[in-house]
Amino acid sequence: MEIRITVATPNKKIEFHCVAHQSTRKEDLLIEPEFYARFATTGVPKGDHFELELTETPWLPQGLNSIHIHLSTYSNRNFVCWPNEMPTIEMAVEVFRVWCVGTTYTLIHGKDFVSLFDGDLSKFLRTMEQTYKIRIE
Repeated sequence: MEIRITVATPNKKIEFHCVAHQSTRKEDLLIEPEFYARFATTGVPKGDHFELELTETPWLPQGLNSIHIHLSTYSNRNFVCWPNEMPTIEMAVEVFRVWCVGTTYTLIHGKDFVSLFDGDLSKFLRTMEQTYKIRIE
């Protein structure tokens, strides 16, 4: 499933595109299991799981290391760096929304958005809109 998100700031808009790939078993993952084993709180996903492959990144500047993108050693493709389980497409879309808004914050302020994220997806989106005027269009 293709997902397109437009993030608006007071000065510009940024388009983000990804494809959500569903896997039902470890062998179907497009990101190497070692990534999940190392970074996920629950280890390698079991059962339904979505991975978000970035398909267009013209907004990505060279040399900015605080963008959360994972280059898969399995597929040599870029994915949203989100190691925890995403068992439903609805959750995958919400995670991508948060990632897009957070990445926009990082692009504008040069700071890692994770320092502002406490795990509450909805709260993060509200904070970004109210405090930093970064929102989903």
